[in-house]
Amino acid sequence: GMNSYGFRHALLAEAVYDDLLPGERMGLHTTYAQAMQERVGVSTPGALARHAFASHDLATALTASIEAGRKAMAVGGPDEAARHFERALEVYDRASALMDEPPVLAELVGRASEAISASGMPYRALTIVNEQLDRVPDDSPQRAQLLVAAAEAALVTEPEVNPFELTSEALGLIGPEPTTLRAHALAAHAMAALWNDDELT
Repeated sequence: GMNSYGFRHALLAEAVYDDLLPGERMGLHTTYAQAMQERVGVSTPGALARHAFASHDLATALTASIEAGRKAMAVGGPDEAARHFERALEVYDRASALMDEPPVLAELVGRASEAISASGMPYRALTIVNEQLDRVPDDSPQRAQLLVAAAEAALVTEPEVNPFELTSEALGLIGPEPTTLRAHALAAHAMAALWNDDELT
């Protein structure tokens, strides 16, 4: 139909795309992103994220990037996941300001850190977590989540900081209720205790 941009030839598509004014391009990406969302399941979150970024729909870009990162981690692609999560972090401040219920920053940072560590860059992961820790109040529930992420990255990097101190502080903030975060923190705490024993012997 009139509205289907089906190009038989990729070069022609590129030529037409290059001729569009930036405003028209944005409109095209916006239309495409909307069409993709309406036809649920037709496309990948990664493709949706790309179009959302191109059309400056930051809220969709943030949500789709996180979803794309989660999918990549689930199939064991930490490199790809790290890219998606890092893009999500880049737009988080601007995107979350536009959203009624933005994703929890500490959760995103934790996922990003895990993916970046798994893709072989634990020092970078630790830097990203520490940057966010500087921005979060000392008694914030998000701080506990970030401390656990920092401890996990620290276990891999053997930094100056003792991961056991991080997990101890996190558990102090989390309290005794059995939550997923508490279980996660306890697992990291146990690893940190083992790490300390190894370091001391």
